[in-house]
Amino acid sequence: MIIKAGAIATLLKRPDPAFSAFLLHGRDEGRIREAAQALVTVFLGAADDPFRLVRLTGSDLRDDPVCLADEAQAISMTGGDRVVQVRNIADTHSGAFETLFDNPNATAKVIVEAGELRKGSRLRKLFETLPQTAAMAFYEDNTQSLEELIEAELRAANLRISVDALAYLTSVLGEDRGITRQELAKLVTFMSGGGTRDAPLEVSLADVQSAIGDGNAVTLDQICDATFAGSSDVLAIELKRWNESGQNMISVIRSATNHALRLQLLMAQLGTGGDTEMVMRRARPPIHFSRVAAIRMQLRYWNQPKIKQALQLLLEAENHCKTTGYPEIAIAERVLFRIANAARA
Repeated sequence: MIIKAGAIATLLKRPDPAFSAFLLHGRDEGRIREAAQALVTVFLGAADDPFRLVRLTGSDLRDDPVCLADEAQAISMTGGDRVVQVRNIADTHSGAFETLFDNPNATAKVIVEAGELRKGSRLRKLFETLPQTAAMAFYEDNTQSLEELIEAELRAANLRISVDALAYLTSVLGEDRGITRQELAKLVTFMSGGGTRDAPLEVSLADVQSAIGDGNAVTLDQICDATFAGSSDVLAIELKRWNESGQNMISVIRSATNHALRLQLLMAQLGTGGDTEMVMRRARPPIHFSRVAAIRMQLRYWNQPKIKQALQLLLEAENHCKTTGYPEIAIAERVLFRIANAARA
């Protein structure tokens, strides 16, 4: 059964007893991890009992396709419900789940964490059509949900946030719920020592940039600026740093896409007769002072036809990362250097 986005929060708190297996899939790994842990807590309580919780991976299922069905029908030595949590699952593991659902003796709850699955994939179809299974999709926070998360996290720490600081945070966070919470925790720690429930301390744009401005967002900004300024040497250095840190290369492509969309919007505003400096000052979210010169230069290099072509290349690159099986770093480097070469052409 497909669980609509608006019903997911309720299900995670009070799962329907009729559901024996749950598929959590999508692009936001952080939200998927949170949801999986919420279900484990509902079924087993706060403490992980090794006799009642079994963790498997896609590699386990590949090596022994029937191990999932075996674990799902095993009985806990200490009594009580059992949970089988399965991570790193792809469409190629569908056979193991078909075996599981054919087993009438399986009594454990099964929680499955997968990446993004195309619509109509074998695994999604299996979980979306059976009455005893629930399929939930988790994608990046939209602006509204991200703002609500930020304000809720800060409110719990007796903090409130200014409008420009909130706009900045929503521009640099949101691709992964886990990373978003980590960055907000850093901000709360940075702001510690002030504010009460009745008089919360305000978080300013300067506070946000001081607390989290030296993390992934800055590196992504540097990659984007090097790409759209045509600085291939700088781009090579920044991509090497990003790749060596073990970060997801799709995040780089998405950040470049968002940057291109922003340049496109600024150029559209200039096309209506706006002054460059005025348009940049009025930009929302605000352009950080350290990037004003770089953005100004990029606006000279790019025009609407060129930026439209760059956007098409970036969208194709993200699709290739998800569908071709080629290394993400190779796909990202190819498209970004191609755009960098086009910047000053």
